[in-house]
Amino acid sequence: MARRVWVAVIASLAAFAVGHPGDGVVVDKNGDVYFVAMDPIEGPGHYAAVFKVTGRHEEKLVYKSQYQSSNLHLTLGLDGHLYIAERNYLGLRDGEDAFLTRIHRLARDGTTTLMHGERSGRRPYGGGAYLVDLDGTIVFADGKDLKRLSVNGKETTLTAIAGDKRIDKLAWGPDGEVYVLASTSVFVYETDGSTRELTSGLRDFPFKQEVMKGSTIKFDMAVAQDGRVFIADWNHRRVLEVSPNGVITTHLKSEFPWAPEGLAYRDGVLTVFESTGISDRGILPRIRTVDADGQFSTIYEFELDAPTKDRSSGRVTTSIFVVVFGIVVAAAYKVSTMRRRGSH
Repeated sequence: MARRVWVAVIASLAAFAVGHPGDGVVVDKNGDVYFVAMDPIEGPGHYAAVFKVTGRHEEKLVYKSQYQSSNLHLTLGLDGHLYIAERNYLGLRDGEDAFLTRIHRLARDGTTTLMHGERSGRRPYGGGAYLVDLDGTIVFADGKDLKRLSVNGKETTLTAIAGDKRIDKLAWGPDGEVYVLASTSVFVYETDGSTRELTSGLRDFPFKQEVMKGSTIKFDMAVAQDGRVFIADWNHRRVLEVSPNGVITTHLKSEFPWAPEGLAYRDGVLTVFESTGISDRGILPRIRTVDADGQFSTIYEFELDAPTKDRSSGRVTTSIFVVVFGIVVAAAYKVSTMRRRGSH
C-alpha cells in the first residue's frame, strides 16, 4: 500500500502543469514594472495575478483574479493608468468554449474600478488585443475588425484588416497611431483613418529553434518613439525588430529555457518579460531590460532553485508539502518492511 502511495506522489509532481495566466508587462511613468503571472508563481493553481517588481528576486502581489480558470491581459492606458481585461472561462456552451470578459482600471494599491462590463464570447474585447485612450475609450480587436468602444458604450468599427487575418495584438504608436499585429503582418491604423501595411514578412523570417513546432504565435508588440516595432516571437525564443520602412531583424535572443512573452518600451529602454513555458513548476518569469546601446540588465528573476513560497501569504505551498509527504510515506514504507521482515 505504501509503495502505491509513493508512486502516486511521484506522479502528482509531474501533473502540476498549469494553464497560461494571460499576458502583459508594463512600465509606468514612475519606472515601476508590473507583470502578469500565476499566483502562486511556482506550484499548483490557476489564479491569474498582477505583480509589481520590488527587487531582483522579489515581487509584490497587486491583484488576483477571483476565478481559477481565468486570464488577465495587462496594458498601460494613454492616461497613465493600469488596465486589465479579465477573461473567465465559463465552460462549454452549445458545444463551444465560452468566456466572460470585463475591463478594470487597476490602482496601484490593488483596488479596481469597472470600466467596461461583461461581454461573452471567445475573444471579447479582443482577448488581449485592446488599448485604452486618454478619455477611457477602448480600442480593441474583433476578429479582423478594429473597433472603438466609447465610455458610454457606443461601439464603432474603425477599419477591417485585409484578407482573413485575425488581429492578435495592438500597440500605440508615437503619434497616436494604432499598430496592429495580425498573424504574420503588421499594419498601421493612422490618425486620419487610413491603414497601411508595414510588413507581411514575419513568416518569411525563419529561425531553426522552435518551442512548439509549427507555431507562428507572437505574444506581444511594442513601438518605440522612432517608429521601430518590437515583436515577441515566443516560439523562436527571440524578439524581432521591424524598422519604420518594414525591414525585419532579430533584436535579441533568449537562451533556453526562456522565451519572450511581453514587451514594453519607454524612454529608450525595451523591457522584456520572459518565461520558462508550462512545466511541473509552473510558468516561471524573468524580466530583462535592453538599453539603446544594447546593454542587458536582469531586473527580476524568479529564483529557480529557491524554496517554493506563496509570496502573497508567506505560506509554504503544496510543492514542499508533497516532498515532505513523500519522505514521510517512504519512511513509513521502510518501517513496515522492516516489521514484515521481523515477523518471519
